[in-house]
Amino acid sequence: MKNLPIEAQLDIFKFLNFDQLFNIKQINNYFNLLIDRNKWILANEEFYIISMIKVEQNLEENIFDMTDYMHVDDELVGKWQTAINENMPLFFLPNTIQYSTQDYVVIRLYFNKNIKLKLPIYPKNIKQMQFCRFWLEQLFNCSFEEAEFLIIFNSEMIKLLFENDKTIPLQFRIKNISQFYFYDFFGKKQLKFISDLLLIFEKFKIEFYENYNNLTEYKEILLELLLNEGLKIPEIYIDELKDSSVYHQLMRNIETSTNPSKIVPCIIFEGATNLRLNIQPNRFERISGYKVAVCEHKNIYNKAVKFTARLTYENKDDNIFFVIRIKRDDVKNELFERYILVTNLY
Repeated sequence: MKNLPIEAQLDIFKFLNFDQLFNIKQINNYFNLLIDRNKWILANEEFYIISMIKVEQNLEENIFDMTDYMHVDDELVGKWQTAINENMPLFFLPNTIQYSTQDYVVIRLYFNKNIKLKLPIYPKNIKQMQFCRFWLEQLFNCSFEEAEFLIIFNSEMIKLLFENDKTIPLQFRIKNISQFYFYDFFGKKQLKFISDLLLIFEKFKIEFYENYNNLTEYKEILLELLLNEGLKIPEIYIDELKDSSVYHQLMRNIETSTNPSKIVPCIIFEGATNLRLNIQPNRFERISGYKVAVCEHKNIYNKAVKFTARLTYENKDDNIFFVIRIKRDDVKNELFERYILVTNLY
């Protein structure tokens, strides 16, 4: 096999799972180096869930020597030391969690093997910074079916940790996030975490915590997500639409955007919205016994791009809707298609 071109060897390796690749790496140093240098395009370790929801105290310090793992030049060490001196956090936590600067965030990974990893909220020395970087690199080389992020990473700290290596994709690869709460006074940090560090392959469901009272920030967060994260998030569920202007602004941007590929292609507002919307339906349908208004919105710069909004009436004689589903017509989404199976025309 070593006589084959490198491209052919990699094509073969792409058919192997993580455990098979691990066994190949043990054969000799050549295969070990080849797989390691191309690990970002080969199969990665899979876990069912990554969970970051709690902190713990009094961790017994037992961090192994990282000098063989990486070389960090003096310039980067200086930047790390500045971050340590300025108490730059690795994590951000909502005010619903009590913690001290000495605490550690517990990261749990579940599957056939369950792993419990603890990383400091505030790294205290260069050794801890190296330790954090090592384990973050391992996490970036995994994929996850699900994720629970009550606690989030500080993306600026992560960028600093990996500043001297641009080959590593700094993203958590996740299939679904079935519940992500936005918290008052914490939402902008959460938005940056999503934008910088998450790559979601299927569904992302977000909710706003019950005491989220900043309506202006609520609108900014929703529109920023829906209008700019379409290349990384194929489908977003929002538990409840609190402001009708979000819907109307979204429709205007669909029609006037010069780059509609950035708009999330499938959007669902679930739950009782209790909002009156000013709409001009192209037609009506009946889905599962409910009257549904169908509104088509074409992009003025690219007529081939069309989004269809289906708004399910709470009562057939008013303009209050309890489910709103919006989909870009040329993007295939089997999960979404199940929702819009029309049983009979209205």
